[in-house]
Amino acid sequence: MSDTVKAVFNKIAALSERGGYIIAERDELAAAADASAADIGEALDILQRGGFIDIKYNRGGVYCLTALKKRLPEEQPPEVKIQQPPSETQPAKKSRFACNVKSAAFLFLSSLIGGAIGSAAVCLAFLAG
Repeated sequence: MSDTVKAVFNKIAALSERGGYIIAERDELAAAADASAADIGEALDILQRGGFIDIKYNRGGVYCLTALKKRLPEEQPPEVKIQQPPSETQPAKKSRFACNVKSAAFLFLSSLIGGAIGSAAVCLAFLAG
């Protein structure tokens, strides 16, 4: 966020510290942010869209507004992820689907073989008896 947006939010948060809505003039916010009236309107729009403030009304440069959050989030530099090519020593990761297919095939074949052995045992029991 720009310095203007931060300064405008800090001014609004300081004025509405006790909670509730406050009345603030555009010039008052511009003086706190050392910015033009157009910059203040843009900063208020950014803060409202971000869910940091709520504006009930704006009449001729007089705003009824409140801070919804106590402070802005700390800006952190984006993390840079370096993707390394897979090495020959590392086995390639198998997809979850491939593992499930192999498990299902193993279960099917083992139940088929178990069923065949069980059927053969029953047949031998009837033939012997």
